[in-house]
Amino acid sequence: MPSHLARFAATHGSWEAAEVGLEDLLVSLADKIWKGARVESLEARVAEHLGGAPWEAFLALDDLVQDLAGGAEERLAFQAAFPV
Repeated sequence: MPSHLARFAATHGSWEAAEVGLEDLLVSLADKIWKGARVESLEARVAEHLGGAPWEAFLALDDLVQDLAGGAEERLAFQAAFPV
């Protein structure tokens, strides 16, 4: 795995660090959304990177995240059906 991609394995759990960029934040957000979790502070950091008025970016992100988070129970149940 190329190191520029492998870093996501480390940064997706440490998204609160100041040096974490937008790509890392999006991977962290995708990880949370997959599980149906909403983390307001993470979503706010992503919204900051989107530009424009922060509240407008947050509103757009909120709708998108809500739609994507739907169905998490089914995804997690499917995933759990395959033991490691």
